[in-house]
Amino acid sequence: MTIKTNPKSLKQIERLFDMAAYLSFKRIVSAEELAERYNVHRATVFRDKNTLYDCMGVIFENEPGQLIRVNDRWHYKFFPLYAYQRKALIKAIEIIKDTDIRDGLISIL
Repeated sequence: MTIKTNPKSLKQIERLFDMAAYLSFKRIVSAEELAERYNVHRATVFRDKNTLYDCMGVIFENEPGQLIRVNDRWHYKFFPLYAYQRKALIKAIEIIKDTDIRDGLISIL
């Protein structure tokens, strides 16, 4: 059985996880900054914000019209990797030439 995935959905999921990690250390940000960072509209940023709250428990402390502010008690929780996943990441880091991608993979370790 082959499972087909929607590339648009995968891109959204990738953006949500990246946004969660980004908000975990950059606590205060404007919707415009996030829209520019992820190359989406502001409306998408606010939908993503609602999804982060619903699915990942991100605690926001902002009023409408203000900057997006994340509560200091909330942090993105990284999941531990299995040995085979660590080996695959290390192999990918050795192979990939693009430094941005390589740095992203290193940050997972």
